[in-house]
Amino acid sequence: MTKWSVYSEFEGEKLRRMHQGRVRRLRGLLRLFTKVGLTANMITVTSLVLGLLFIPTIIYSYPLAIFVLVFHCLLDGLDGPLATYQKKASNQGMLLDFTADLVGISSVIIGLAITGYMDAILASVFLALNTTILFYSLIQTIMGVKQTFGFKPRWWIYGAVIGLYVVESVTHIKINVIPAFTLLSCAVMVVCGTFDFLRIYRHANL
Repeated sequence: MTKWSVYSEFEGEKLRRMHQGRVRRLRGLLRLFTKVGLTANMITVTSLVLGLLFIPTIIYSYPLAIFVLVFHCLLDGLDGPLATYQKKASNQGMLLDFTADLVGISSVIIGLAITGYMDAILASVFLALNTTILFYSLIQTIMGVKQTFGFKPRWWIYGAVIGLYVVESVTHIKINVIPAFTLLSCAVMVVCGTFDFLRIYRHANL
């Protein structure tokens, strides 16, 4: 069975090395999780719920939303190593993780648009492009299409959101870099998405 992925060869190799390093460094924590009965899917679902919570929390408090986002990201980095440690890595787990990631970034973008940190039109364009390139990446893996490079802007946006909070907390100066990061991400996604579509289109005729 083909192992599904939404990452290109370049991204996948880099993430595999990071993943293996996490398994080694977190072995004690992973052993503890296993003893108390936690599974990778439980962590993924918790991460998904935290992603959804970004919307109400940013409406109530930006610092609280940052806490939720950081916790979401931490859990996102634990489910894969735990699945590997427990020898339960599967395409089902990957699909659940893919969904949690998509829900997380979508909730962040929606929350930013609701609270005025991002224009609603820009948010809509980002959501459409991000969903498209993730779908294309998954389709390419399933079809066996070689994808040497891909772009996933999730961490760009998360970094901008967290960075904005840190800068404002330290300097008390409001510099909203989130729209700029989002616009740049959209431009890169258009290029990558176009190449992804052409690869899939050519492969579909073989």
